[in-house]
Amino acid sequence: MLHIRKRIAATLAAISLITLSAATSAAASPADLEAAENTASFVTASLVDGDHLESEFGNESLSVDALLGLVAQGGFPKSVQAIVGYLQKQTPTYSGTPEGASKLALAAIAVNANPRDFAGVDLIKLIFAGINGDGSFGEYPMPYSAGLAMVVLKRAGEGIPQPLTDWLLAQQEKSGGWSYAKGSEPDADNTALAIQALLPVNAPAISPPPPLDPPIQAAVDWALNAQQADGHWEGFSPTNSTAILGMALRAVGTDETAKAADKAATWLGGTVIADNGGIPTAVGGDKGDLLTSSQALLFLTSQSYLHVSTTPPPPAETVVLEDAPVNSPASEPSAIPGGSAPLTNSYIDGDIALIGTVAAVVLALIAVGVVLRLVFKRRKSNGQPAAAVLEPPAEENAQESTEENTGESTT
Repeated sequence: MLHIRKRIAATLAAISLITLSAATSAAASPADLEAAENTASFVTASLVDGDHLESEFGNESLSVDALLGLVAQGGFPKSVQAIVGYLQKQTPTYSGTPEGASKLALAAIAVNANPRDFAGVDLIKLIFAGINGDGSFGEYPMPYSAGLAMVVLKRAGEGIPQPLTDWLLAQQEKSGGWSYAKGSEPDADNTALAIQALLPVNAPAISPPPPLDPPIQAAVDWALNAQQADGHWEGFSPTNSTAILGMALRAVGTDETAKAADKAATWLGGTVIADNGGIPTAVGGDKGDLLTSSQALLFLTSQSYLHVSTTPPPPAETVVLEDAPVNSPASEPSAIPGGSAPLTNSYIDGDIALIGTVAAVVLALIAVGVVLRLVFKRRKSNGQPAAAVLEPPAEENAQESTEENTGESTT
């Protein structure tokens, strides 16, 4: 038990040095950020003992949602530190299910802790163990939990097992969305996590943007068609569903998804209760809901499960494609890291471009070296002195001459 306490103390010490700086993008309007600040105040004021939230469905799960929301908003570092301490104490029990391990791993990644050693528990190992024989994930398989697990594995730099991706893609309905069970009407929540699972992490922006992969495009089409005129999506909790799907569409990053997300954020910000900053589950409700409020913080600050972190990401790289043929043939299918099912979106990896540049420089240096060597040999064979820059100093010449005459060697 002592070693666990030491790990907790070490993690909290590291987090205490972090100044939360939410990586909000230009898409988060001043009105959205103001709404997020009010909602974050509601969440922190609701913390029990200052370090967790309580729920009949499990304190740990809701506390993870609060942590992610507060990290996204960035204004309450002490509350974040306290929640991390609480979650680490609960890790040995809450990580007993694959779904719990997945949420804890995302919380760890969000605060730059090691998900392979969170309070002495290897959460990534537990996630891999939670993949069922048919490729589904967890004790209660659905696209939502599978999608979250895929997001966590990608953010942890792990490969995604092929069966997991295959299972997720197989659950997509013909209409383009995902539902809690294959053959049911698609819903915003499961569709949102599936979209995020299929998107790359920290991919460079491409100008002009390439077509979306077919599964993602189909999901986007479903989401745009299902969006209500005022900007929200229906669901068990319209406000919560709007926050989850809104963050996914914003992460897609196209003009049409950005417009839909902006419209949804405006609607969601209008549901914030003026008196306390909470967001209700139902339209027109007067009681703030902690789950909805916590998850809404990511959307209102223009973040998602793919990006939320105490450390802002580096400036996004933009790759400009010049003189691209209008009707160029489709590129070879790309695969999600780890051997996942091939997708057709031609995202350009900045690392590949960097490797190409380094290789070109190395080849150029080798070529220069070869040319100089040939010049030196030719001058020497013709009895001409080599270039001054290649001629050794006079003192060294004298030493070499002496060595040749005496037959001795300095080596």
